[in-house]
Amino acid sequence: MIEKSNNHYKATATVQNKVGVLARMTVMLRKFNVNIHSMSIETVDEKEEFFNLYFVLDTSKNPDEFTIVMKKLERLVPVVKVEYSECAPT
Repeated sequence: MIEKSNNHYKATATVQNKVGVLARMTVMLRKFNVNIHSMSIETVDEKEEFFNLYFVLDTSKNPDEFTIVMKKLERLVPVVKVEYSECAPT
């Protein structure tokens, strides 16, 4: 049996503080078989209108396919910006 190796990524998503934003993001990542290995959050401004979500993600998708997933994630309404980079497995 051939086992696909997983690619690991660090991603930062700047999002509006809206109800359900994390649920929408996790559903989309699940739809494209991207696993959330870890996640943390911090506020961007004093009014707490925006947050940065920091993810460590792993997937068996190749880098081109993963780029498409990140572009789709960025198009979600409460998401302002998504940045990501490949990282070593944790």
